[in-house]
Amino acid sequence: MDALDTQSASAARVAAPSDTAADAWFRALDGRIVQIGAVTCMTQVLGIHGEGSDLWIQMACAQNPQLSVVLHIGPSTRIEEVVERLMNDPPEGRPLEVISFTSAADQALSDATTLARAGRLSH
Repeated sequence: MDALDTQSASAARVAAPSDTAADAWFRALDGRIVQIGAVTCMTQVLGIHGEGSDLWIQMACAQNPQLSVVLHIGPSTRIEEVVERLMNDPPEGRPLEVISFTSAADQALSDATTLARAGRLSH
């Protein structure tokens, strides 16, 4: 993908970084065969969103998008750790199921941030 350099007068095109953390996570998780609840299916990564150094990855069963899960990935989380967890302890298939791979301190901060934002939105 190209990016536009808005700082130069000539607006020359520059190459954007092509291998971000989100790219690596997408390649590792999209199209993987996993079990979600009682269904074995191929994953489809629907979205990857960053919040600070954390990533939130929304995945669904390609054949049945109603079966989905959100992965909360911390900065020190390894792809192998996530893949192993998905294979050995699969998601249950509950609506809005979130599996967190962050440390307890990271999780507490994330929870507090989410609650604070929810409070601002409800006013």
